[in-house]
Amino acid sequence: MQALPWLISAGGAVSQGMDANSAANANAAALGQQAHVVQSQAYADEQTQRRQSRQVLGEQAAAIAQAGGGAGGTSAKVVEQSGINAELDALNIRYGGAMKASGLMAQAQAEKAQGRSALVQSGFLAGANLLKGYAARKVA
Repeated sequence: MQALPWLISAGGAVSQGMDANSAANANAAALGQQAHVVQSQAYADEQTQRRQSRQVLGEQAAAIAQAGGGAGGTSAKVVEQSGINAELDALNIRYGGAMKASGLMAQAQAEKAQGRSALVQSGFLAGANLLKGYAARKVA
């Protein structure tokens, strides 16, 4: 009967490891979903930026035409540079979203690794408890 507490302790260690692994996997899944949301939001923000920049470029072209400026020369260069800047803004939004999503996925992988580690540690702890119980029985 003395071995019974060691068996309970070993079972508890395994149960804790399984619980920690389950929690880590749930956290990893939530981080993966969050990464997807971040990327989707970045895509939507990029599209919004592109729409807004097209509107601004159109307003610039209309203002140049209303002022009697032609479609060439300095006016064309200003509109061209504005278009380049707008495209860079849109690409930066996309890149920022990709970087945030990548960071979240890295966190998800770390959570999974931590869960696997807890599971392995619990197995070692359970084995140690069983050995202690066996040794205690032999001594008694």
